[in-house]
Amino acid sequence: MKRIINLIFIAGVIVSLAIAVSGKIKGLGRFFLAEDYSSNGFEYGNLYLISGIKGFKQNYKLMNTPEMHTVNNAGIITMGDSFFNQGLDSDIFANELEKKIDLAVYNIADAQESPLQYFKDINYKGDEHKVLLFEITERSTLSTILSPKFLSVPDENLSVFYRYKEFYYRIKHKIFNNLDVEYFFKRNFIANPVRQTLKNIKFSWFGLTDPDIGAYSEDLPMLFFETEVSFNEMEKSDANLEALTENLKLLQNILLDKYNIDLYVLIIPNQYTIYSKYANKKIAYDGYLAKINGLLDKKGVKYFDVYGLYRDYVINDNSRLLYLTNDFHYSAFGKLLLVNSVAEKLSVVFK
Repeated sequence: MKRIINLIFIAGVIVSLAIAVSGKIKGLGRFFLAEDYSSNGFEYGNLYLISGIKGFKQNYKLMNTPEMHTVNNAGIITMGDSFFNQGLDSDIFANELEKKIDLAVYNIADAQESPLQYFKDINYKGDEHKVLLFEITERSTLSTILSPKFLSVPDENLSVFYRYKEFYYRIKHKIFNNLDVEYFFKRNFIANPVRQTLKNIKFSWFGLTDPDIGAYSEDLPMLFFETEVSFNEMEKSDANLEALTENLKLLQNILLDKYNIDLYVLIIPNQYTIYSKYANKKIAYDGYLAKINGLLDKKGVKYFDVYGLYRDYVINDNSRLLYLTNDFHYSAFGKLLLVNSVAEKLSVVFK
């Protein structure tokens, strides 16, 4: 009996180590995954990956034409989150915009949280006038634009300190954050079929989904990210809206005065903001984006009204989806609708 217990213990240790190593070393772990969720140039929608509900299983072609420009030779700069940096079923926003306007467009990735720091780090001179299209999703506006990092530019000594601190946190995150191990544990070829079966039974019998899915629509069909649903449900104070738009005004002034860059803000509405009336959980919209647009108008901050564009399309046409059914990003059509609107207005600016 003791020998059996020892064997079980040793087997448990070996399995635990195998799961930990396979989770941390993705090149090894992918050979044991039940399904390759991003391969051959295609990727499944992120909300399907969370939910596992078969009715929402659909993948999309990954597209991203290689960058041909630099920040110095482009007339238009784009900066944003995954809406600007990811190409699902269409090229990234910058490349699609360049097809519509006779100007070079350069996309800056991973600088949205501290835009001024980016231009300082590259020692940007601002010799030529440019336009910056700054994109952010509705659900991220308060956390990003009200963050101390948003307008800050640390001095050189502090900058070195922050880089070491950031490196320390990256290493700490890599070692002690176990989401990658959890991902492998759930999606390996042994556990995943059981997990998927249980998720689909839970949904089909009881209408229950993963906690990260805030709502769903079977008529549309569409899944909604919990972060979006909770953001729309959250009360936003007038003080926060005032501070948010004031920070955007300060960013606009600094970019123009220091770098000869004209700022245009694009806030992408939450998928749930546009399609909540089709969801199983309905929350009356509080007009958050319309309030922000009104304050931006008063402060003289230039912006593209993406919310108005999408809202009017759903009211007047609605024959095609603006967002992917199983992913919180816009669809190829939703992106193209915005690209055409931006190109039309910028063509007047650069005339």
